[in-house]
Amino acid sequence: MRATSDFKAHVNGADYAIRKGEEFRGDARTAEHLKAIGLLAETKKAKEGTDNER
Repeated sequence: MRATSDFKAHVNGADYAIRKGEEFRGDARTAEHLKAIGLLAETKKAKEGTDNER
């Protein structure tokens, strides 16, 4: 998941300071909480076999 904006947070005894677009490296439970309030979003994964080579 990636940050949707710059933010600082203190969650469950841990401090996080993340810039917009950075990958979140915390635990899954914290990620779900931050996603619920809009600070994180799922990263889109590239689909395999979709290159336009001819």
